[in-house]
Amino acid sequence: MAFFVWDPKYSVGVAEIDNQHRRLVELIDEMHIAMKEGHAREEAPKILGGLIDYTQKHFATEERLMDRYRYPAAAVHKDKHGRIVARVLEFKEKIDGGSGASSERGHFGPPIMLL
Repeated sequence: MAFFVWDPKYSVGVAEIDNQHRRLVELIDEMHIAMKEGHAREEAPKILGGLIDYTQKHFATEERLMDRYRYPAAAVHKDKHGRIVARVLEFKEKIDGGSGASSERGHFGPPIMLL
């Protein structure tokens, strides 16, 4: 069962951003499945590396568009991006150190919300 399912109500109406959000949801769900099925120790570093790379790409795209169209809340949104990156990197450090995600079925590390 999916942890987080994309719903059209999440759409921002910009195809490039919506497509990237869908991909982020897929990556988050891959992490959830690995943790739920007890494969986090083996799979989490690869999934999380991909999630970090894709998140950086996505945030760069969003920030470029916010700047181009002079989005009034750009500074607040960019600050959110910084906090999300910090949380994900903290989660990665825990996984790399062996304490972020248990390989035991049903045991989850700290939640990560990217959207």
